[in-house]
Amino acid sequence: GTSLDVNGILRARVQAVTGSADPGATITLTPTSSYASLNCQSGAGTNVTISETGALEGQLLTVVSIGSQACAILDIAGQVELSGDISLGQYDAATFIYISDRWVRASSADN
Repeated sequence: GTSLDVNGILRARVQAVTGSADPGATITLTPTSSYASLNCQSGAGTNVTISETGALEGQLLTVVSIGSQACAILDIAGQVELSGDISLGQYDAATFIYISDRWVRASSADN
């Protein structure tokens, strides 16, 4: 097998995603990095879908909400597997792994 040894800090480049201020807006996150920061700007909440476009088996994705407004990551059967939609407030996070044909939540933190 192949291994990766890191002597120092392993850092992912951030993919910054900003949502609309329109009430009930929906944004699609198409991961281009293993770390995405969400800045949802609608006081009525912003719905977030995670796209499978370009996703690879075993790919990891950590999503952190950095804005003061809530982001709701949608549970979409066969695309994003959660146990219902999850709401991320400021500094809340969720980590996903791409398995076969869908994103599966590996963990989440309510900070």
